[in-house]
Amino acid sequence: METGVYSVRFTGPKTFGSGVVVVDRGRLHGGDHGYYYIGGYRITEPNRLSAQLHIARHQPGIESVFGPLDQFDLELFGTSTATSFSTQAQIAGHTSISIQVEGRKVSNLDEMA
Repeated sequence: METGVYSVRFTGPKTFGSGVVVVDRGRLHGGDHGYYYIGGYRITEPNRLSAQLHIARHQPGIESVFGPLDQFDLELFGTSTATSFSTQAQIAGHTSISIQVEGRKVSNLDEMA
């Protein structure tokens, strides 16, 4: 997965959302209108992606696709190409609810200056 800015979309059983994530040498940073994300990722095998994110609310009254949580850790597993990824995500330790997270590269980091 190339370094850059990715547009992301979350799809759950009853809702959806979107945001942006900066992918930079194993680190992920991003957010949406209610939450920010900080974490890391690994690429294993040819195109297997795993990531761990800490999600925290920055805007009172906004709910995540998982409900009214102030903060939680998210585990993601899926596939990636050079400019996109597709994963299943679940709250760490809770396998009963999962969402789909998809991303596509929209900018290189050096284009942001």
